[in-house]
Amino acid sequence: GGLALDQRELDLKRIQAEEWGGIMGDKDLSVSERLAMAVRVHSGLCEAEEYHVLQRSIDAVSYPELISPLLDLSRIPHSLNYITFRLMLLFTNTRDSIQLLASLGAVPAVMHCLARPQSSDCIRYAVEVLSRICRSRHCMKARTLSEIAHIDAVILIVYTSSYYYDQIPQARLQLLQIMKTMLITRKGRQALLRAGAVYALLDLQAQNKRGSGWFSKAEVSLLEQIKSELLYWESASVQASKRLNSKK
Repeated sequence: GGLALDQRELDLKRIQAEEWGGIMGDKDLSVSERLAMAVRVHSGLCEAEEYHVLQRSIDAVSYPELISPLLDLSRIPHSLNYITFRLMLLFTNTRDSIQLLASLGAVPAVMHCLARPQSSDCIRYAVEVLSRICRSRHCMKARTLSEIAHIDAVILIVYTSSYYYDQIPQARLQLLQIMKTMLITRKGRQALLRAGAVYALLDLQAQNKRGSGWFSKAEVSLLEQIKSELLYWESASVQASKRLNSKK
């Protein structure tokens, strides 16, 4: 009767997680039926009235047998596939579940989604999932960092445009947070530079100066940090190549 679940309850939760995952991954069912299972899982977990109870419920069903079919389902084109990312977002609420999401490939799943035309709901949830993984110190393992470094930066830049800002205002801050995480690795910095991130950031700064588009203090600060760091690395790589050429 304490806060922790006893072993019998944990065993039952594991069986339940496997059943849910089995339905979400069942290729004999229609995509709509599999998505309906994701809605049921989301509703069931959200019945918790307090945050610590929600976290306990999430950890009790955080198994690859549930998360892997969810990630696979998110890759199938469907007008309601925002449902899968909304459920993924729930699994970013505890250390164990967010680590599991990252280790099973949530970053490539989100990028697969963002590379295709999606509803604004889908983009909103997918970007937030990616942003939470990028900002979680629990996910900063070599594999996750490598996946973040290989993010197609062009896609992120497209979503920072004013067109998307009008639809999903909160996504721009999250996209900038993702870019900031990409600066950690050399490959991530190169990906941003190759994608023309400096020009995109300068354009956003110009919009802010003109007053065409509302920017929060956090966004203005991140724009400056990312731009400055990219310019530093760009000039460092130019200097390095000059030194190499002078030795030839």
